[in-house]
This record gives sequence, structure tokens and C-alpha cells, in this order.
Amino acid sequence: HDAVSEKIVLFVVLSDGDRLDQPLEESIRSTLRASNAFYVPALIIQAPQVPRTTNNKLSELTVKRVLRGEEPGNLSALANPECVTFFVAQARPVVTATLG
Repeated sequence: HDAVSEKIVLFVVLSDGDRLDQPLEESIRSTLRASNAFYVPALIIQAPQVPRTTNNKLSELTVKRVLRGEEPGNLSALANPECVTFFVAQARPVVTATLG
């Protein structure tokens, strides 16, 4: 059977005033490659924040749905539902244009 491979998109939230530049991106990739080449992201995007549940757990499923063009799911379960706008309006177009 054919193996299905997903491309990894890494979203980073940096301190105020910090920017994701080429040296930082290369450092992130190098560090991840050294730990496990399978987990090196195809794309790294700086995000203002990432969705978290009211229990402060990351909500990767919300982001995955949005990037696939699906509805994000139950936004009332998120502590910061306003951040989903970034993933719909800015991240999804970049991911689609870059990774298809």
C-alpha cells in the first residue's frame, strides 16, 4: 500500500519584538533534524499565538482543520478563539500556496 506522508508545518510564537528570520529558521531546522529527521518541518510560520483549550492545552486539531479548509470545530472550547482568524486569513493561504 502507498504510505501517506503529511508535511509538517511548525508555528512558532516568539517574544514581543522578535522575528522569525532565516538564521532562526535554520537553527530550528538543524535542532529538529539532529533529534529526528522525520520531524523537520516543511514550513515554519511565525504566529501571534496558537489555539489553546480552556485547560491551556494546545489545540493542534483546530489548526489542522483550518489548514485543510475545514471548519475549525468548537471555538467555545478554546481559551483564545480570536487567534483562529490568523490561521484562516493568513496561515492557510501561505500553506496552500507553498505546500499545495
